[in-house]
Amino acid sequence: MKLQRFTIFAILSLLGLLFWGCASYIRVPIVKSMPAKYMKVMHGGRNIAIVMQKKNNRFAPGYGDWQRVLQGSVENSLQSYGFFRVIDVSSRAQRLKELALSQTGITESVKEVGREFALDGLLYIEMPNAPYSSCKRRRSEHNRSKCVKYVDKKCIRYIRWKETKFTGVLTTQVPLKGKLINIETGESILYTFNEPSTSSSSLGDPSCPSKINGFSRAAKRAGDAVALNLSPKMGSLEADLETSTIGVSSQLEDDVAKHLKLGVKWAENKPPDFEEAQKSWKKAKLLSGDTSASANWNLAIYHWYSGNMDDAAKEFGKSKSNGGPDWLDSDKMQILSKFKQEKKRMDEARGDQGY
Repeated sequence: MKLQRFTIFAILSLLGLLFWGCASYIRVPIVKSMPAKYMKVMHGGRNIAIVMQKKNNRFAPGYGDWQRVLQGSVENSLQSYGFFRVIDVSSRAQRLKELALSQTGITESVKEVGREFALDGLLYIEMPNAPYSSCKRRRSEHNRSKCVKYVDKKCIRYIRWKETKFTGVLTTQVPLKGKLINIETGESILYTFNEPSTSSSSLGDPSCPSKINGFSRAAKRAGDAVALNLSPKMGSLEADLETSTIGVSSQLEDDVAKHLKLGVKWAENKPPDFEEAQKSWKKAKLLSGDTSASANWNLAIYHWYSGNMDDAAKEFGKSKSNGGPDWLDSDKMQILSKFKQEKKRMDEARGDQGY
């Protein structure tokens, strides 16, 4: 009996710990990675157009509409990184053609297009040399066995042998040059990709995949490489929400805590309703006389999520002041440090002095 009570107590304690350890949070956007020269050249700009040097399809016969495939691969890879906003400037393609043909620098005509579409930069892409494909057959040996004698439905004798198979392997090389240009300053980052990509037929099929399929695979790899070397990559950070009544006078604690927790419930809802959540946190802030460190903290995270970095900075500052010297634990310090990095990046993008 004692053992049963102990077991039940242990299970309940474990569930309590698990429940207690599940923090509520809002996923805020952050830059996960950034090419070394990006900020120096682009100053945080995110609106770009992709310009490709057009060539006659006879430049690469047998690869289908390779220009569309290559440009689409670059655009898809950039979009998967979530940072750049690719603007459609096809209506001004003729005016941008001068850049694609000469690359002599940013002209006033190109700057006018940039201002018209609110562009920060142009990504010039070019396949400088024709793609190359080669088909080879890869030999592989495989162990095989077959039962030749059964006794009582159990195999007691096998024969074993090695089987040789030939599989077609297509190697495709798609050279690609990407040049990201600041549309106002003319500064640029250049990256060149020229690595082979392989694609195989099913095991034992000696014929190679088609040149078009091989090109599509290689173009995707080239597009991914351009994104990796020219584009920042967005990610997210789980910024924990708070419900403690630190900073609040004892007679107001219950009312303030009620609205703090209600806001967290709205944030935990599926789907979350952050607009309702922030209304509750504003109410908690008002009831406390703007002394609730948790209300300030949660509102700061909400503003960060919404992209209002100046408002977020103000609320983070109030949270630190209202919470006192012990308010910022290591988790909060990490979140605040990441916020400062993000705000500094965004301030540089718009020419401010930073946080």
